Parts: sequence; structure tokens; C-alpha cells
Amino acid sequence: IKGYKAHEIIGKSFETFYPPEVVATGKCAYELDVAAREGRFEDEGWRVRKDGSRFWANVVITALRDEAGLLIGYAKVTRDLTERVRAEVQRTQLAQIEHTAALLGKLHGLAGALGGARTPQEISTILVAQGTEALHAKAAILARPVNDAGAEELEVLAMYDVDPPIARVGQRIPTASDLPLGVTYRSTTAQWAEDPADVAARFPALAHVAERGAVAALPLIHGGRVVGVVSYRFDEPRKFSLDERALLWTMAAQAASALARADAHERERVAHDRLRVLMDLSRALSTTLTIDDVASAAIERGMQMASADTCVLYALDEEHARLELLAERGVAPEVIEKIRRLPLSGEGAVDMTLQAGEPV
Repeated sequence: IKGYKAHEIIGKSFETFYPPEVVATGKCAYELDVAAREGRFEDEGWRVRKDGSRFWANVVITALRDEAGLLIGYAKVTRDLTERVRAEVQRTQLAQIEHTAALLGKLHGLAGALGGARTPQEISTILVAQGTEALHAKAAILARPVNDAGAEELEVLAMYDVDPPIARVGQRIPTASDLPLGVTYRSTTAQWAEDPADVAARFPALAHVAERGAVAALPLIHGGRVVGVVSYRFDEPRKFSLDERALLWTMAAQAASALARADAHERERVAHDRLRVLMDLSRALSTTLTIDDVASAAIERGMQMASADTCVLYALDEEHARLELLAERGVAPEVIEKIRRLPLSGEGAVDMTLQAGEPV
């Protein structure tokens, strides 16, 4: 196996068969010590042939004793397992190639699905569902940033296998929270929590429930701005391979682009609809002859433009310091009489609009 003839190796230290870096650790002496104490030592590792080439070997060292039990030497049996190891490496590489190919296939499928999606809701649902399947995750959730009265919040758009008590579509989560969505949004970078201790350390809000599993959360970034955050949860600890991380980053980039595209399409649609309503309103007003006709045209087109549920239109009676109801839509009958004439009190949306001279 090792390429030596008997006269070339007899009398030399058996350390000759070991790589220099292994000899330097004292492992050879350790193997003999274990064999002497326990009677036998077995190990696998790299060994060196006469020509300097290395091979993977299984080594068994047995202590030899005389009739009195005194140690008189060792017997050493070496088996060359290089081919077996090479085959195992090839199998591992093949499995990795197949795994990568499967991930790329899922990524291609995701790209096709996102290409056909038209609304943020459709895009979010595709990302959480297909991402969960591709990664064999337990659950997923996607949220987008919203500004409500100046408070930064994330609104949940889609979930996959998340129990309603934990979260629900439409729920708003503060960006300052220590949940995966909040932490990822603030950091603008991916969070890879691979075991319960890591989950508790990264996301303090989950410390009391981080008994097992892992979490991967990624920001959806487009044009340097975070347009969403997606988080995947796993039931067991998990090492996220470079391929899986790359897959998730690519999925996040595709989803971010799709969301930006959907937003642009929605803005274009809204602008088009408003322009159409304004043109319709202009035509309607051009033919009105009475105040009632003007009020009716304005209130109907205004509700259409704003997608409103109710609308009231008042005329200002400066002589009596009050507002006179001209027209309404969607107001309950029992309320109409109460609001037909309103004194100018300085309170309420209408009074605020009059005082400010601009929309409120």
C-alpha cells in the first residue's frame, strides 16, 4: 500500500506514514498510548506513501504483550479506503448539483409566476407559498411598510400556514418591533437565525417561544428602498447553505421588482381613472343649469374618484353662520336630518377645511 520494501522501512518510526502536520500535533504518540491502555486503537485519516502521495486509510493498532502482560510492541493493520472516500465525495457532489438544479428550477418557476402577477397581493401570496415549498419551511409571512399618521408600520399582505392568533392579513406591526419583520426592515439586511439560541438573540420578541427551529428573513429592496419584508420559519435548526441564501436573495430581488412594477401599474391606473372621472365631471358640469344638478354631478363623480362610501356636499350660509346640506350619498336616513344644517363651531372636518382654506 505504502510503496516501501522491507529493508527501506524496517527500523524507522511509524510516524513516517503520517503527514507532517499530523505528526506535529502529537497524534502518533496518542494512538500508541490509547492502544496500550485499551488494547486497541482504530482511526481513519490521511496517510503518506513513499512517493509522497496521500491516501485515505483505516488503521487498527493492537497492543502486543508477553505472557506476563508486559507490552512488547504493536501490530498495525492499514486498509486503503481512498476509492470509497472518492465515491462518497462524488455522491455528495452529485447530490449538491441536483439540489442546486432543483433550487434553480424553483427559481425559474417563481420568476414565471411573478411575471404573471399584477397586484401586490398576488405577488406576496406567490412569494410566501413558493418560497415555503422551495425551502421546506414551516410557515412564511410578508409585510410592506406603510405610513399612517406619521407612524412607521408594516402591513401584513400574505401569510402561509400562520395561525390567525399569531398574525393576520391586514395586521400592522410597528417597524420598531423585535419581531423578524421589524428587525429586518430596520437593518435592511437578511437575518439568518439557524438555531433557537440564535433566534432568541436576534429577535428578543420571540425569546419566550424560541424553543426550536430557525428563521430566515429578508428585505425586499428596490431602488435603494425597502418595499417589503418576508420571513420564513422552520421547525428544526437549519444551516442555510450558500446556495439557499443565494436563492432567497434572488427570490427577494425578483419579488421587490415585481412589487415596484405592480405599484407603478396601480399608480398609472388610479391616475387614468381620476383623469377619466375629471373629464366626465367636466362634461357633466358643462350641461348643468341648477345648483342641484351641479351638486349631484360633483358628489357622484367625487365619490367615484375617491372610491368613497359616503359623501356630503354643503353650501356655506355666511349670514346665519351655518352649513346647508346640498346633496348626499350613502348617509343613513336617520342621520340626514341631524346634519341638514350645521352651525360653524370651528370643529370637525368641514370647519377645519373652511378655516384652512385647503383640503384636510
